[in-house]
Amino acid sequence: MSEHTISVRTTQLEPVWVRIVRVVGGRVSSAILISLLLGVAVVAFSGSGPIEVFSALLTGAVTESGPRNTLARAVPIGGMALAFSIPYRAGVVNLGGQGQMVLGGLVGSIVAIYAPGPDPLVLVVAIVAGAATGAAWAALAALGQWKLMLPILITTLLSNYIADAISGYLIRYHVGDPGASAIAMKPIPLDRRVPTLPILGGVTVSVVVLVIVVIVISIHDRRRVAGYESLMTGYNPSFAWYGGLAVDRQRSTLLIVGGAIGGAVGANLIVGQLFVNIHGDITGTAFAWTGLMVALIAPRNPIAIAIAALGFAGLQVGGLAMQRETGVPGSLALVLQGIIIVVFMTRLVFVRSTWAPRRRAPNADTTLGTIGGGKDA
Repeated sequence: MSEHTISVRTTQLEPVWVRIVRVVGGRVSSAILISLLLGVAVVAFSGSGPIEVFSALLTGAVTESGPRNTLARAVPIGGMALAFSIPYRAGVVNLGGQGQMVLGGLVGSIVAIYAPGPDPLVLVVAIVAGAATGAAWAALAALGQWKLMLPILITTLLSNYIADAISGYLIRYHVGDPGASAIAMKPIPLDRRVPTLPILGGVTVSVVVLVIVVIVISIHDRRRVAGYESLMTGYNPSFAWYGGLAVDRQRSTLLIVGGAIGGAVGANLIVGQLFVNIHGDITGTAFAWTGLMVALIAPRNPIAIAIAALGFAGLQVGGLAMQRETGVPGSLALVLQGIIIVVFMTRLVFVRSTWAPRRRAPNADTTLGTIGGGKDA
């Protein structure tokens, strides 16, 4: 009997409790458990009862209007997480998601308010126009990186402030509502808003669209050659370049795709949730930065990103309910988000530092996800 056969039979004969311990002791499960324990410690340190606080948080996220609000928040959070993770797969860090979302929301709202035509068609065109705007804004950063040698981290980050200034100027002086008490545009017409589904109190069709996008991206990453090539570029751009891949062009394309998703999220946020573009509202939601944190948990796994986005949205919605029920500030939910991110990132660093030396070949380039790496970068 071979050693392989013995090992297989031994695994099949393992008691159930051994399998449970194996799952609970996994890296992801351990990170979640540690996050919960640290969260309990923070709540106890604040002088509140952990059981009461976490019970109110969970109840607020899953009862009454909680599921609808959670799904409503999960859509922009998950979308912005994808806008970050798609270029990151090839080693590009897109910090300009907020600007792409703001400009996408601006153009999408302009189209939805002023464009002529059938209402359903105008709604679709508004979201597509928002996506095109976000893609064009990301393309400027790609052009600066690979043609003018401007660090993409700096250009994407600073472009957020420029985008916000452009949006504020246009709304105040050109496309805003003169009768509004704030710097705002006219409300989106009722017939040009994202329709709702008769489930969970009326979630929008955007939830279904996000699920479809996640599935398409997952299939592309796992089954298509382009998905494999982008993964190899992210792991080792020098190897990808020597293998004949156009690293710069590939990275530019993925950054533009990420920008398109960010712009579409901004347009959907206006025509599907806020219904009026008030300057500063999109920025104030912090969906772009929450999405970035979600993407850090599993940057190359769209399905895991969707699940994490749902969890973070539940934390935010439950945090508001927790504040109403227990008096504990809702900002505690943000603290829990930070704890989760720190624990997960610590896990990734620990795993990488533990296994990387064993995998390192002599004189090999083991840089993972180097920004601007590669021979033609």
